[in-house]
Order: sequence, then C-alpha cells, then structure tokens
Amino acid sequence: MKIHTVSACCKNYGIGFKGSLPWSLPTEFAYFVRLSTGNPPPGKRNVVILGRKTWDSKPHARLNRINVVLSRSNKPVQDRNEKPDFVAHSLEEAVAMLESDEWKDKIHEVFAIGGHDIYKLVHDSPYCGTVYLTRVDAEYESDTFYPKLDDSFELLPTDNFPEVPQGIQEENGIKWKVEIYQKKQTAQ
Repeated sequence: MKIHTVSACCKNYGIGFKGSLPWSLPTEFAYFVRLSTGNPPPGKRNVVILGRKTWDSKPHARLNRINVVLSRSNKPVQDRNEKPDFVAHSLEEAVAMLESDEWKDKIHEVFAIGGHDIYKLVHDSPYCGTVYLTRVDAEYESDTFYPKLDDSFELLPTDNFPEVPQGIQEENGIKWKVEIYQKKQTAQ
C-alpha cells in the first residue's frame, strides 16, 4: 500500500495557525479537495488519514472519502455530526485495517492530509507514496510546520501529473506552485 501526502506550506514551512490555515487560497484548496477525493471507479472511495488534532480543528465534510483518524491517545475525537470511519492508534493499525478483507476492495487511493506528525510518520515509513506539496510564496505566522524533506526525496517534473496545477499560480496576490516528490529508488 502506498500513502500519498498532500499539503501546502509557506516559506517558513508553516501549515497551520491556531487550528486553521494561515492563508486563504480557495483555488489551491479546491485542488486539494479534488486530489484527495479523486475520481475512483464505481464502488470505491479514496481514503484520507489525518491526526486527531487536525480532525478536531476542522469541520470535515465527508466529501465521499473514507476518513481515518490517527491518535496516539485514547482521547475521543470531538463529538459532532461527522464521525471518522475509523480511529487507529498507529500507522500500522490503519494500514492493517485498510488492507483487511472488509475494506481493501472499497479503497482506491490513500492520502495523508496532516498534521506535522502524520506527514513525518508517512514520509519515514515504507508506505510513503507521492508527496504533493504546494509551496506558498509568502511567510505567515504559524504554530504548526511541515516536516522538511530530506535528500532521500527527489523532485519530479509536474507535467507527468496532469491532475495538479502547472507552474506558478496567483490568487489574492499570493503566488503558489505545486511540487511533486517521491523517495529515491535505492539500488538493491
């Protein structure tokens, strides 16, 4: 199983401030929703994996995705109308659930959507797939940060990924672009 990550960060690697995005980029956010929801074949849905704090900080519409919350604590997710489909206490538990007979035929693609600890966990795991990272060309006050990618990741040309906006985009006077990374192949 491959778990793709999708995020946006500003120049100082900020991804959040007080439980919200530090910027307002509706077109970029619409791309995020399109990518993470996808266009799965009939009978299948995409999965999003997110941390409990990320889940609790945002009112998540189901968006026809399977929502998996990772939480190291036994603290329940916030009580609201929307409940996650599954709560796991480790990435391995989430993967085992997704690969189980009950779920494996219902899943198209899997995306981790934050926060910091979830991105780091996926990047450091054997499950790491494609990294979709929007670089916002500005600095914002942030209290949550994207983990810097080390030299085990390589930058790919975006023209091989027609689902992502190509080149530099501008909205609300703010420039942004999507970068695509994957782990370098190691010689066996």
